[in-house]
Amino acid sequence: MSKIISNRIPQCITIFAGLFVMLGSIITAKAQNFEGKTISSVTIRFKGTKTVDEAKLRGFMGVRAGQKYSASNLDDDVRSLYESGLVDDVRWLAKPAGARVSLTAE
Repeated sequence: MSKIISNRIPQCITIFAGLFVMLGSIITAKAQNFEGKTISSVTIRFKGTKTVDEAKLRGFMGVRAGQKYSASNLDDDVRSLYESGLVDDVRWLAKPAGARVSLTAE
């Protein structure tokens, strides 16, 4: 009995690894669906106490409604916000808005 189980362990690991890779591909493909779509809105959502003026944060962000979605531009904004010292943590959330994409920085 233990020999049967030990023979199946490598097979199970291979199956789980394959599923993990497939899941990563699905997530990446889903994220790439926004690339090039027009941004309908850019919202800032604060977690915890609001300690920084929203207009000041937007001054460090280049992403604007009406522009085309670009993951590279979002990365640039994250870097700019961190370098400003105004935030400790920031991430972008994107969701479909018809044929466009709605962005939230939090």
